[in-house]
Amino acid sequence: MIVPLPKEVSGALLASFMLGAMSCAPAAQSVPKLLPDGVQIMAVDNGPALLRQCSRASPEGGEAFWQPEAAQIIDVEKALIRFLAEHRGAHAQYIADERERYGVDAHIAFDFGRNPQGWMRQYIGYTQGGQRMIYGNFLPMHDEAQMRLGQPNVVCDGGPQFFGVEFDIRTQQVVRVAFNGGFGGPFIDVLEN
Repeated sequence: MIVPLPKEVSGALLASFMLGAMSCAPAAQSVPKLLPDGVQIMAVDNGPALLRQCSRASPEGGEAFWQPEAAQIIDVEKALIRFLAEHRGAHAQYIADERERYGVDAHIAFDFGRNPQGWMRQYIGYTQGGQRMIYGNFLPMHDEAQMRLGQPNVVCDGGPQFFGVEFDIRTQQVVRVAFNGGFGGPFIDVLEN
């Protein structure tokens, strides 16, 4: 099935999804490959561990866990791109400082829509207060993160290049993005919708 994407979805994200749809990568279960490399739908029994992040806010008290479908993950990522674009201006100084410090290849969460393949993403569905939600765990793509594909990745500190996303299935909205802290900063406050 071909799903039309809105104009605000970047070419990089579209290319990433198209390449992923044509390739195979390790997954928590054997399901048809519909998502790009680096995106994983976690096994239900990994849900509690994925929600226990140590240096950022994360959902509290997931009542039940489930595996989201590929189409739902695409909805999360499209909504995330819009959400981060809406908050980008308020963080212009942070973005400029990171570019100066690390160069054009810096992993900056606000650039996710321009470079989605720069992050490994782990997703789990959970129920909280009767609402079906999806949690996404985002880690900069590098060898260490790739080696842990298939396991919940919990990184203490690391800075705001590591972040978590909470998505409400009913409203189709990102409700919160929380960033890891790091020794000596920089720090980005939790963004809420």
